[in-house]
Amino acid sequence: MVLIVCSAGILLSLLTAFFGYRLGRFLLPLSGLLLLEGLIYVYIYGMLTLDTLSTWLFFGGTAVAVYLILFFIRRLAGFFTGAAAAALLLACLVYALNLHSFSLLMPIVMTLTVLSALLAAVYKRVGVIVATSVLGGCAAALFGLYIYLMGVDAAPFAANLIAPVENFLASRALLILGVGGGLSAAGLLVQLLVTGKRQVLGDSLGSESGLRTRKKDHAGDAETWTGDMGY
Repeated sequence: MVLIVCSAGILLSLLTAFFGYRLGRFLLPLSGLLLLEGLIYVYIYGMLTLDTLSTWLFFGGTAVAVYLILFFIRRLAGFFTGAAAAALLLACLVYALNLHSFSLLMPIVMTLTVLSALLAAVYKRVGVIVATSVLGGCAAALFGLYIYLMGVDAAPFAANLIAPVENFLASRALLILGVGGGLSAAGLLVQLLVTGKRQVLGDSLGSESGLRTRKKDHAGDAETWTGDMGY
């Protein structure tokens, strides 16, 4: 199971890093979904008394609902993607620089996370490209290094799904930050120069199917077109 999850995580992370804007209609809701499901697991799941079947139904149902909401409200999907990117990058920096004892750490982290989320939503194409590059690069480094260094033993995840990842991040933060930074820079460059020019299903969903590609109004739109993203 760990092998399957990490392999899927690496694949989705690399797609996000290098095709985050082009496939934004699909990947941005997924980024927001993973962030919100993680928050539900940490802050809400422990207060519930659910058996195995109820747990699967609970997380499956919330996942479908959240994904559909973010698929149609694309600005919100961009917001959560920016928040996820900032949260992961700041977590790596906090562990790498050993800033746990800093008294103002939490307010600063929260402020920077919200600011990153707002910038990803407001600046549309460039904001989404930066956010997806950082998120995909750091996440790919985390998944890849975990499976390479820790193996595929599922026993550490039996009691808690978050603790083993947090412990690994704390012990290998500098390595993850270095590899993730390299992948993020490569993804940013590729998206800005190659894959971030247009977006699949980028036009607004109106009375029609929404599956049409947005038509260019002027001959020069190929260079300036940024996609609708619902903004």
